[in-house]
Amino acid sequence: MSILEVSGLRKVYTSRLGGSRVEALRNVSFTVEQGEYVAIMGESGSGKTTLLNILAALDEPTAGTVRLDGHELGKIREKDAAAFRRDNLGFVFQEFNLLDTFTLEDNIYLPLVLMGMSYEDMRARLLPIARELGLTELLKKHIRNYMDDSMIAQGTHGFASGDMGDISMMWPTVEIGTAGFSGTIHGKDFKTADPVQAFEIPARYFADAIEELLSDGGAAAWRIKEAFRPVMSKTDYLEKLDSLNKSTNFIYSKGE
Repeated sequence: MSILEVSGLRKVYTSRLGGSRVEALRNVSFTVEQGEYVAIMGESGSGKTTLLNILAALDEPTAGTVRLDGHELGKIREKDAAAFRRDNLGFVFQEFNLLDTFTLEDNIYLPLVLMGMSYEDMRARLLPIARELGLTELLKKHIRNYMDDSMIAQGTHGFASGDMGDISMMWPTVEIGTAGFSGTIHGKDFKTADPVQAFEIPARYFADAIEELLSDGGAAAWRIKEAFRPVMSKTDYLEKLDSLNKSTNFIYSKGE
């Protein structure tokens, strides 16, 4: 049975004065089965965001229907839409929509509080997430001893050949970018502008984090290691890297 059914979806945007019309979606139909992963790809302006907003009950179609787990989204009353999204959907926005006056933990708790969940149940849900984020949060705790949150930006998982992104497929890692430099990264004009920000402060919070990881017989390090779930095994990673090396031609000019 399909968990998501989209039929004849159409979305037309009209200007306030009605002078111009933009058809963002036209006759979109597809199904998604339980456990299936689907990627929606297309050029900028092709309607990807519009489609996802409709699937998430954040927007309404001009025509067509969307059924999610048996519920037709168009028949859900506006006052019930927020509760339906909270109970049935997960949505990662292009721009993060966290409450900046809340901690990360508070932001995770908020929808659970709105659901009326007890503190014990909320903790039971949060702990697995906290274990996955263990190394990042441990390091961030020590970074805060040297700078405030307004100076800290956390990105997403990265992957780059020969870089920390590769290692993080197999072992728990954190990749840090520090301030204190100017110019273009990897460019000839890249240089140190503030040695304290670039070298001294990172050395201090890395040392603090390592001390915590290794104290008490390495209890924190073992906890993070046991909670980590690798994306690839070492063998799978080496085979993938070997296949990429064989299928990619690298051309270097003299002096590069």
